[in-house]
Amino acid sequence: MGKILTPAGSGKVPVGFPIALTAEEGDDISNLSAPDTSAVSSQKSSESVAPSKPVPSKPTSTKQQPPSPAVSHLLSNYVIKDVADIPATGPRGRLLKGDVLAYIATKNIPRAQQSAPTPKAAPKETLQPSSGYTDIPTTSMRRIIAQRLGESKSTVPHSYTSRDISMGAVNKLRQTLKNEYDIKVSVNDFVIRACALALRDVPEANVRYNPKLDDGVEKVKDIDISVAVATPTGLITPIVKNADQKGLKIISAEIKDLAARAKINKLKPNEYQGGSFSISNLGMLGIKHFTAIINPPQACILAVSAGHDVLTPVSPSNNPLDELMGLGQPEVISALSQPPTTSTITPSQSADILDELMAPSPKKGANLPSSIQIQNIMTVTLSSDERVVDGQIAAQLLNRVEHYLSSPQNMIL
Repeated sequence: MGKILTPAGSGKVPVGFPIALTAEEGDDISNLSAPDTSAVSSQKSSESVAPSKPVPSKPTSTKQQPPSPAVSHLLSNYVIKDVADIPATGPRGRLLKGDVLAYIATKNIPRAQQSAPTPKAAPKETLQPSSGYTDIPTTSMRRIIAQRLGESKSTVPHSYTSRDISMGAVNKLRQTLKNEYDIKVSVNDFVIRACALALRDVPEANVRYNPKLDDGVEKVKDIDISVAVATPTGLITPIVKNADQKGLKIISAEIKDLAARAKINKLKPNEYQGGSFSISNLGMLGIKHFTAIINPPQACILAVSAGHDVLTPVSPSNNPLDELMGLGQPEVISALSQPPTTSTITPSQSADILDELMAPSPKKGANLPSSIQIQNIMTVTLSSDERVVDGQIAAQLLNRVEHYLSSPQNMIL
């Protein structure tokens, strides 16, 4: 830029008026002078003395210049038929809305009386007004939930796989741990542990869909289980991280702490953002079956229902129960609390303990024939992203979940 002729803020600049001079690198710009602008100035002055009121022009043709909807509305309301008498100031003689309004004001044309439309016959049955309602403001969390789950349901191809799981062994073990060892673990704790171990056995299900990758499959290294918790402001999913490396007692303590802090909005972002797999449990509310919506970018969520008793035939077995090994309370607590790699209990000892703990109660179903037994069945439904977790992978995952819940001794090894 050699020289600025028209500084910023100069106002309206005529077309063709020079605003700056340019030069190449190395040129001498000390003697730059502005070009002659007398022609532009004279053109500007001639324009300044021109009449400010535009000269109306007659419309070329009604067929060539049809009136706009606004003009037609005015002509109809004021019953103006001689359109050629209205001076048109638009491009190529087009009649503008302002032209019609000016013509109406000049001629003092009254608005035509509009006949009231004929009312339609009232329907035989009319809706009665409601007795009243109350507006409930939406929290920011609920708005985000609605947006994310709406996008998930409309963009993620959900596939559903269900399985019935016998919970008799888990219920028996929970009762024994509570009565004899004062260890309180919930069914949800067992489900979290079972899902974590199942994901370790079937890593193809511990994935996410990533459209930036060629095949769309992004494998997740850690097994972090998100657990849905209801709060006054909406649903939140705190995460039990590395759940496959934690015992039942640790999982139970963590989820109790996370749920308590979630309900008073005290969770840190890293405690509820992320996760590789979700669990939604409505069993404590007596729900027998439901499906859950996937929480993107995760690919799976397990819906856990309430257990219910059913009558089933007794499978014949020639293997008697092994005698209970003489392990004390500290060893059992240690086995429940430690990761699988550091457990203080051997597989054979664990099997013997759980076999004895899960022995059928002689009082339950005493009046039933020996060929019939009562089983507590829980239905779980896996919602999976069909783009990365197909039906075969979903079935394999549920089979492993059933394996651990029906034989919980495999979860304390």
